[in-house]
Amino acid sequence: MALIKGLSQQLFRSSFLNSVSSVEQRVSRKVCGQLTRFLSTSPTIQQEFSGVPKRPYDDLSIEKMVNEQSATTINCLKVIDAGAMSFGSISGPAHESIAEAMNRIYMAIYGADNLDSVLNKRGPRSNSGEGGEKKLRLGTDRKSNIKQVSTGRFGVNGYYLADPAEIEIKVAQGVKPGDGGHLPGEKVTVEIADARGTVPGVPLVSPPPHHDIYSIEDLKQLIKDLKTANPKAAIPVKIASGYGVGIVALGIAKAGADSINIAGPGGTGATSISSKYEVVHPWELGLAEVHQTLQMNGLRPSVGLKVSGGIQTGLDGFQAFLLGANRIEIGSGLLVSLGCIMAEVCHKGTCPVGIATTNQVLIDEKFKGEPIHVARYVIQYAQSVARYLERYGFTDPNQVVGQTDLLGVKDGAPLTHLDRALVKMADPYRMFAKLKRVEGSSYSEREVISRLGHGEERIHIELNNTETSFGARIGYRSIRDSQLKKQLSTPKVVDISGVPGQSFGLLAPKNLVLVADLANDGTAKMLDGGSVYLRGNAGNQTCMSGNSGYFGARFVGDRAFVLNKGTHGVIEQCGQMLAEYMTGGSVVVLGSPDYYEGLTVSGYEDPVLFRDEVVGPNIGASFTGGSLFLPVLLHDELSSKQYYSDGGRLFNVQKLTNEDINHIADLLTRQQGYIDSLLGDSLLENVDCFKEWFVKVTPK
Repeated sequence: MALIKGLSQQLFRSSFLNSVSSVEQRVSRKVCGQLTRFLSTSPTIQQEFSGVPKRPYDDLSIEKMVNEQSATTINCLKVIDAGAMSFGSISGPAHESIAEAMNRIYMAIYGADNLDSVLNKRGPRSNSGEGGEKKLRLGTDRKSNIKQVSTGRFGVNGYYLADPAEIEIKVAQGVKPGDGGHLPGEKVTVEIADARGTVPGVPLVSPPPHHDIYSIEDLKQLIKDLKTANPKAAIPVKIASGYGVGIVALGIAKAGADSINIAGPGGTGATSISSKYEVVHPWELGLAEVHQTLQMNGLRPSVGLKVSGGIQTGLDGFQAFLLGANRIEIGSGLLVSLGCIMAEVCHKGTCPVGIATTNQVLIDEKFKGEPIHVARYVIQYAQSVARYLERYGFTDPNQVVGQTDLLGVKDGAPLTHLDRALVKMADPYRMFAKLKRVEGSSYSEREVISRLGHGEERIHIELNNTETSFGARIGYRSIRDSQLKKQLSTPKVVDISGVPGQSFGLLAPKNLVLVADLANDGTAKMLDGGSVYLRGNAGNQTCMSGNSGYFGARFVGDRAFVLNKGTHGVIEQCGQMLAEYMTGGSVVVLGSPDYYEGLTVSGYEDPVLFRDEVVGPNIGASFTGGSLFLPVLLHDELSSKQYYSDGGRLFNVQKLTNEDINHIADLLTRQQGYIDSLLGDSLLENVDCFKEWFVKVTPK
């Protein structure tokens, strides 16, 4: 540990290539599952390496360092990204230092003074991880140019998605496949909670799966959602390396992803030991399988490949390109350059150098890293990769992608069939065409944007179920267009006839009120301050919305209010998994008039339920924040059926306060302005009875 610390400090103050080489060698010993040590490169054409610095970089700025590099090193810099590390898993200053270093290198390569001017050009980018980002960083050179959308959807809102060059869908991480992330409540400070859109002190758990992805078609819809939210961003998908990953990559390519990130055994010290050393799958095998499978099926030119997790040395990076990668991610070395001593106490929040902690005292006293330190490491790493390229007579990593004939298996390698990873396809593609982008927003949504911009207060429009992701492009334009932003400073209502498609109300911005009769799956997904109301229609009282949504409606499907972080809603009946992984906001479930003693609802007819129950089982799984308001009799019924997750042992049941009563009444009043609910009307006439009729359920 002391040796690593000494090497990292040497790297801070030195520019010589042997410093980064020493750190590479030391760091690489911490990674389990690497196969590159069993691969050898063919005899080389000896070339003089042109990337050796003429003088130390100690007195140079990042921009001057970049300008002194050879063309080969510059080409290597263009395809190196920073690994995904979330704000919260590492401190704010560490997160910002990595982002600023990568962005300044990016701009220096092209001589640009802002990131937007080089948005679609190749260049090094930092990855936000799944923890959101402070709003003050957006649009500056301290932002992460790759934003991640993971299973927890922490911090995902319109501003977050409108900002980057790439929006990465994280399906799985190589170091913990099949497992979600967990940030303990003591690490969720006010600053972290604000960035993640949650409540301070509440533990944050990322589910193992995405709750709106159960098929390739679902993934295709999420890609469409994100392209609607940001038409300029590329959409990569991150998956874990593993046997059979090639067929998964085929589905991802067909779903419309711009690139695929194959994640190997890298990861922070917060990863469990069993995952790090017993579950991981080598990135080399996963990358080779994906590259070969895509080629055999004619899809390789349509999608780029990136590899992450366990890329430690320049040789690792060079061999990744030979095995089929277009880009690589490096992570651990960046933290070492900032001062990491690999104490592996990241999960405890007691990092001795102020990196993997949210303790402000530790950060102020111990963190000494700066963007210049990260930049030195990244540039020297690029020089290391460039050195291998120039030995073979190449000047750009794109020239060696898939050239597995330059690799061989070392004699005595303990693994059988390793040579299968080195099979070279008949027609390897050296330069890859980007997937043709699909227009995200519908004609109807563009029409609404135009009418809102002209100041219309209430708009009537007809939609059908082929028009999906409605609302996201309105949100994007309200961020980018000052005129539309001004118009949405006051409430605007869009009244819809027909049945809109999936993801209706996606990322709807503040003051946008969407009213429809019925809707499909994903209604009000990632709602960003707007409102969605479903009123039903004559002759259809069964299910007004599909699965995985939250809003104001009467009857909804499964996973209502899943991952809710601040939305408030009223429903009458729903399917299973209500409020799963909820961390904030509130849900009022009204049930039927039978649950209110002495209440008479004139004209009310029991609906034809899509199930034989008002609320389905498995309520509040991993529910860590927010509130459920239920009729007392309904709560007793659900308890007797053991429908609460963990038998209700993890929940508090409380009587309503005056504040709670006013909150329920306010939600009902707002809903009744758009939904003709006879039960809602009758309840508002009996607010004085709420304390007897309702209970409040919160997590312990």
